[in-house]
Amino acid sequence: MAQRAPGSPCGVDKADPVGRAMEVRPGTASRVVAGDPYPWTDRTWLEGRRQRSAPAAPVSIYEVHLGSWRRHADGSWLGYRALARELLPHAADLGFTHVELLPVTEHPYDASWGYQTLGYFAPTSRYGTPDDFAYFVDKAHRLGLGVVLDWVPGHFGPDLHGLRTFDGAPLYEMGEETRAVHPDWGTLVFDFGRPEVVSFLLSSARYWIERYHVDGLRVDAVVSVSVKVRVEGYLARAKAKLGLHNRREIVRFALEAGLLRDEGER
Repeated sequence: MAQRAPGSPCGVDKADPVGRAMEVRPGTASRVVAGDPYPWTDRTWLEGRRQRSAPAAPVSIYEVHLGSWRRHADGSWLGYRALARELLPHAADLGFTHVELLPVTEHPYDASWGYQTLGYFAPTSRYGTPDDFAYFVDKAHRLGLGVVLDWVPGHFGPDLHGLRTFDGAPLYEMGEETRAVHPDWGTLVFDFGRPEVVSFLLSSARYWIERYHVDGLRVDAVVSVSVKVRVEGYLARAKAKLGLHNRREIVRFALEAGLLRDEGER
């Protein structure tokens, strides 16, 4: 499925922003998948998750990029189900409590390792179907492993078939290109002043937790959503580009998402 955005550059077909599956690059379209509930078997894990998340509970995290951990002899990727058979017992045997996956949200550029996200509701099709990803999480829980996802709410990939100028003009990103483009990475910064953008991102976070039973989200580029505005680093370089307004809205978004605690609540 593709949506043609009126007035978009060269009549580019747009992927569905809330599509639950996408084609593997170089394909750019969204895919329609069955919406049947996955037959989860992790009830025991979910019932004990609060205790495992207590501040005093031990945490040891195995961080991994699924496409790099191991491959077939011909260089092709292992799928989610093969990774569930090989990676998860390995991490459990080593005594880890969680696996942290570099972004599995859909992305067209392999070398970004997922940090230039386009599909905020779609597990990457590189390794299989949405149900295959659910199987991976389910198997992790049955082995006593939590699953944490790297999640990128600060900026998104600049590819024309994605969120960029989605309706022919800036929609998800800041209105002026000089303010929208991240000064370090060339990605596009979300406009946190738009309630619909904030709703889109919060819905994405909730979707992964509710639909796929993931146990946590590790937020990438956290300085972009930090209440401590620094003189050095990204915020100093971006000050003129992003503007004070968006930085305040980033903090507001972070508080709403539960990523930060209001100092007045202590």
